[in-house]
Amino acid sequence: MTSLILNKELNGIELYFDEKPLQTIIDSLKNAGFRWHKLKKCWYAKQSEKTLKIAQSITGEQVETITEAKSSTAYFPLYDYIDGSKILKCSNIELDTYNSYYFADINTYIHFYRDSAVLIDLTDALKAGKTCKRYYIEHKEWKNEGIWCDLVNNGIRTFTELYNRTITSLNIDTLKVTTTEEKAINTFSPFVEIKPIKKPEKWTIAHVWKAILSGQIYKGVKDGYYTDDYAHDAAVNFKTGSRIHLPSLAKQVIENPSGWRVHVDKEENGVIQLSFNCYSFDCNTLYFDESCNIQEAQRRKEQEDMEREEYNNKLLAEVKTITENDIEKNSLYTVTYLEMDSNTNKYYKVTELLKGSSLFYEGECDYKITDIQKYNIIDDKLYRVSDFYNRPYFKDDNRLINMGNWETICTGKALKELLLEGYNFPIVRESTEYKTFEQAVNRIQAHLSGNSFWIGEDKTNYRESFNRLMKEVNRAVRVSA
Repeated sequence: MTSLILNKELNGIELYFDEKPLQTIIDSLKNAGFRWHKLKKCWYAKQSEKTLKIAQSITGEQVETITEAKSSTAYFPLYDYIDGSKILKCSNIELDTYNSYYFADINTYIHFYRDSAVLIDLTDALKAGKTCKRYYIEHKEWKNEGIWCDLVNNGIRTFTELYNRTITSLNIDTLKVTTTEEKAINTFSPFVEIKPIKKPEKWTIAHVWKAILSGQIYKGVKDGYYTDDYAHDAAVNFKTGSRIHLPSLAKQVIENPSGWRVHVDKEENGVIQLSFNCYSFDCNTLYFDESCNIQEAQRRKEQEDMEREEYNNKLLAEVKTITENDIEKNSLYTVTYLEMDSNTNKYYKVTELLKGSSLFYEGECDYKITDIQKYNIIDDKLYRVSDFYNRPYFKDDNRLINMGNWETICTGKALKELLLEGYNFPIVRESTEYKTFEQAVNRIQAHLSGNSFWIGEDKTNYRESFNRLMKEVNRAVRVSA
């Protein structure tokens, strides 16, 4: 005799046999996704049309409806994405092969690759000593195309249908499912509620991710991120000061804990600042408050966002309205304007010398100007008009002195003339390296004598530079006298 029991709590189906069934029945159960439970001494599976049909054919019992799935994930996070993956309550949405998802109703993570997909059962996620099933779907024979068409052509149009079919072996001729297991403690799930921790005597990696997911670590700031692409790193200021999406950091640490180190930097007013780094290329500061929770962490973030917006609005209120009629296009101006720090999302003030014509683009001011004053160019002062970071693109002229390594200088007298002639320079700076003519002369003479040189090929004609400099010095001094 065989009895059928529906496990409403786990949305499962259980088959109990008085005697060992025939091998053909065992094979059909396995093919349908049933597994043997050593403790209960029964065959069990998730409820689906296929498993119910098999069970009914064996027992003869009729079950009209499938028990509604009861989610084992009463907890649902406040954040709606994690490391680029969306977090949704319902999986009954159309298949989307361009995004990855965490679904609460089926407690599963689903991610599509170009020609495959992976489903991870999160039932035991973050539990020590447990494992999580990982289903990998791919073509039986290699194809340079995705699997979406194979799924849709076989009636799988939603993520719910994909999940139900996958856990029962899918049964699509062109696709295969490989089932493996991974450590649950290294499998992230946004649907696990983490209890607060007590302030530890010695911090570990586990303390960090638990404190993040419980809300006790309420803020994280990037101190520096370093890759092999130094130019890009420098362009984004090594991400210094950027706000860290803490749940994504927790996921990263849980799934790839190797290389992470943590120590206490300082403690002040009940808040512990933690230095949390991955080797020496990913450096972060985390803020831990034992009394904080998820809701309070969210409130503090919103408060900080509001204060940042107020700060930015205060600076924006200083911006002046400047038109082309207010400036002389060939004159030089000391301009103070607002620049946005893309890491902190806060404005800061920058002051530099700019040519009047460079302030506008198609009639509109290209800068958020808070102050502008016409600059008085001094004839017998040296100015830098290009350097290594702002390389020369302008036409050469006898009044321009090449100092090597893409650095170009000129006298104030020459600068006035060149600006009036329509020259545009990448930068204009009062030279801090050559505050006197003598310093510039000494630099060129050092190159001529071989006492100074640049590493690598240097095609600078320092004799020509010396002659130009002496001529321009005489002109500038004669005028100023």
